[in-house]
Amino acid sequence: MAFRGRKKSDTKGNKGTDYSYVGSVLDSFNPGDQRFTVPTSGVGEETNESKAQQLVVELNVGGHYFCTSLATLLSRPDSFFTEMFKRKAELASAGKPIFIDRDGTYFRYILNFLRGCSDLPSDRQFLREILAEANFYQFSALEESIKNKLTSQSAITQNQLENGLLKAVKGIVSSPVLLDFKDLRGVQFKDLVFNETVDFERSNLSDALFQNCKFRKHAQFEFCDMTKTRFEKCEGLLNCSFIGSKVVGEDSFDPEILKKLREARLI
Repeated sequence: MAFRGRKKSDTKGNKGTDYSYVGSVLDSFNPGDQRFTVPTSGVGEETNESKAQQLVVELNVGGHYFCTSLATLLSRPDSFFTEMFKRKAELASAGKPIFIDRDGTYFRYILNFLRGCSDLPSDRQFLREILAEANFYQFSALEESIKNKLTSQSAITQNQLENGLLKAVKGIVSSPVLLDFKDLRGVQFKDLVFNETVDFERSNLSDALFQNCKFRKHAQFEFCDMTKTRFEKCEGLLNCSFIGSKVVGEDSFDPEILKKLREARLI
């Protein structure tokens, strides 16, 4: 059973499950301080908080099964779960776990976050995938923690870039470039041919220069800080996506290229 309610009898004496008090539990939830308001109760009376703690919720997240309390799922305001239970408190009345069509591989990090655990893996790709799940479940605090972890390293220098990170041979980069969530302020990319995909997503590229570069395949510049970033005499910019990026300064692109990027909704 996905969550347990009290038994009640209808007018014919048949017993059913009473979920009416779930509404009062939700009503007592105070988004301002992320707690349940506990009303004054007489001896032996159950508070809404204790009822929420007793409500056991079973979840089927993409084939992975989890068990927790309603209070845990509602511990963060304005999330996927608060909206879900407000819409339909009796989701589990059929006696089956609540199905969520997401990858359950990452859900334990979501659930641990709700339980107060802040531990996150160090693998960058895994963090990116958890970030997508945090966004889906609408946990902005977890999103912020992941972004901070991804960008915690020091700024990348021009020397580091040229001596290892790009793996360029005579100006030709033949392997995918992964420079997402990096501090690349003021770095210069000159006379480079990117034959494979390039990922600069959410990096700080302010004051960076791309000069005489060729982008043969997709290059992702989404959600970057591109304050005073310049692209001079570059080819293949229509293979790039700048959606969500902070582009400051009309001189970042050639006016004709900028027009085409806007027409193609790439910026």
